[in-house]
Amino acid sequence: MRKMSARHQPSVLELCNIFHTGQVESGGCLKRLSGRVRSGLVLKDVSFVVHSGELLAVLGSKGSGKRALLDVISGRAEGATRGQVLLNGTPLDASDFQKCGAYVGKRNDLLTGLTTEQTLLYAAALELGSKVSNYVRRARVKQVLADLALTHVAYRGVDSLDNSEYRRLVIGVQIIKDPILLLLDEPTAGLSPLHAYLVLSMLANHARNCGRIVILSMERPRSDVFPFLDRVAILCLGDVVYAGRTTLLLDYFQQIGFPCSELENPLMYYLCLSTVDRRSRDLFMDSTQQIASLVEKFKIQGSAYSHDIAGVPLSPERGHKLPLCVLGRPGALKKFWALFCRQTATTFNLRLSGLRSLFLQLFLLPIVCASTMQSLSTLLDYQRSYSSVSGLCFIILAISYYSASLVTSLLYPELRTRFYQEKRDGLCSGSQVVISSTLLGLPLSAASAALSAGLIIWLTGNHYDNWLVLFGAILATVLAVEQQTKAILIYLQDSLTAFLCTSLIFAMALILSSGTLRAQGGMPGWLQFLTTVAQPHYTSTALHQALLADSIAAPHNATLACPVFNSPECRFKDGMDFYTERLGPDIGYSQAVAFLFPLAGFIFNLILYSLPLPEYIKQKQRE
Repeated sequence: MRKMSARHQPSVLELCNIFHTGQVESGGCLKRLSGRVRSGLVLKDVSFVVHSGELLAVLGSKGSGKRALLDVISGRAEGATRGQVLLNGTPLDASDFQKCGAYVGKRNDLLTGLTTEQTLLYAAALELGSKVSNYVRRARVKQVLADLALTHVAYRGVDSLDNSEYRRLVIGVQIIKDPILLLLDEPTAGLSPLHAYLVLSMLANHARNCGRIVILSMERPRSDVFPFLDRVAILCLGDVVYAGRTTLLLDYFQQIGFPCSELENPLMYYLCLSTVDRRSRDLFMDSTQQIASLVEKFKIQGSAYSHDIAGVPLSPERGHKLPLCVLGRPGALKKFWALFCRQTATTFNLRLSGLRSLFLQLFLLPIVCASTMQSLSTLLDYQRSYSSVSGLCFIILAISYYSASLVTSLLYPELRTRFYQEKRDGLCSGSQVVISSTLLGLPLSAASAALSAGLIIWLTGNHYDNWLVLFGAILATVLAVEQQTKAILIYLQDSLTAFLCTSLIFAMALILSSGTLRAQGGMPGWLQFLTTVAQPHYTSTALHQALLADSIAAPHNATLACPVFNSPECRFKDGMDFYTERLGPDIGYSQAVAFLFPLAGFIFNLILYSLPLPEYIKQKQRE
């Protein structure tokens, strides 16, 4: 991008003969992997110009190429593109667009634990660089709240906003950086006529008062929005039927022999005129020929309309102000700190979403432990046999694993979806999100594990000297599960599916590696080796070593200790004899090894979230 002067000059966006080849039909995962998805020309020789202070609406029915056009302008489009996108005469690529532009997608998921004001404050922290002071950031947030009529809901949670307020907040998150170029994919879809009118009036005011370029797509424009549109581009199957000033729309179509009645909505009339009629074969052929004629006429006569140089006069008070976006973005450390603070605010708040998050992370595991261990609190001394202790180890590991997997599957997808949307805007990296979420979750997981270990000791009558071992085993399990579930959630969108997948993996590891359901000594050599690379082997070892000291060699349903060693009822001399058969020789450092697994999972996720993934996976996670 060329350097911007202190006095920002009016900008001009020009599209010159844009051809784009992309996917023309949806395809599933197998189709995408096999390369059998059909591709074709999505945009065909699209050209037009937009000036500062103008709002341009891209009109067209489904499949006309509206979103593809916005993706080409923003540099997000997949597939081959020919032609040029110029901003002030300079080619505009994806990195330049991230600096000076903003894109409001059709689907955006904000963090429900934040208020409206907090959402904009953290968006400003991620978008505006160190040259912008905190005072300017807060002033910018208040201005956006006022411009989008959100001041009255500034302190309300995002999850309590209605559809119109939520849509305006999504727009505000992008406008906060004061972009030169703002793209919106069907911003009025799903809104009532009144709220659609409100949103378009706000966007038109933003373009004219701030001297910015606004381009949006619409599928069903109403007549009352006609005055807000400075320019329109009508597309049909990638071809341009008209592109130019709205005030010249009626004159152009009347000139080529398609006048619009005064009682008709001109936008919908000419949009329907440019839509293929598929109700019958004859109607299909007639409408196709008519559209081809309209496209050909615009190629011959429309150049003067699409490249008209007359722009909208800018407001003398605000139109020439330097855009905040040209002052740069914050560095990596400041972005990381903003992400960490935002996630902290999302978790620690007194609204329902925050209380739910805290309850799940702090108290779900202790409650499950307490309810399960209550049935073991009445065991008599003679019932504390080796097999009973081994069963207790199995229960502790299973509870820790499944509870942590459930919590992560419920809470993390919202953050993951927001991450994919922000990463596409260049706001954050995968490593920043993984580190911030892990740092915030670590003390909460430790507190939950500490409380759970205390409850287990209290309810089962174990010695309190075992608390540290219990705490370490539970914490190591919880941290490893969190990292494993995060890795699975990068590919799986549904929380339940991710939970079931994680649970299946652990069930196999627990059965084979923990020594509680099957002794290690009875396995084939290759299977014994595999158990040494599963965390339950080491957490189970630590638990057995600590808890077997409180057990006795007693048969089931006996009232006395075993009188004779190696009898049919009692074949173990002591706890170490039982331990050696179930888990193998004592390695002496199992607790430390157990913590290597969450560390390895953390490093793996740092790499995984930083690698480029197939676009269909990222698109699925964003939407």
